[in-house]
Amino acid sequence: MKNHKISDTFLAATLVALGISIADIDRTNPQRCIFLFESSELVDQYIQQYLLNQLKVNPATLLQSYKYVLSQLHDNRPDDFFNR
Repeated sequence: MKNHKISDTFLAATLVALGISIADIDRTNPQRCIFLFESSELVDQYIQQYLLNQLKVNPATLLQSYKYVLSQLHDNRPDDFFNR
């Protein structure tokens, strides 16, 4: 299955807050990590709504997912945000 490659940390955090797991993180370029999310209709819909500023996300959940995404940049592999 094709992956979405996302370098926008805020978009990655938003997807995590909405229940989408990070499939992997491409650290090939140390100055710009890329978050990989499995492609699906739901992920496509969330990305489109994000870009159009039409998503509603609980602020507390978004803050927690943002902290989680940042912590994953310093870890060797992504773990599941919802199974911590």
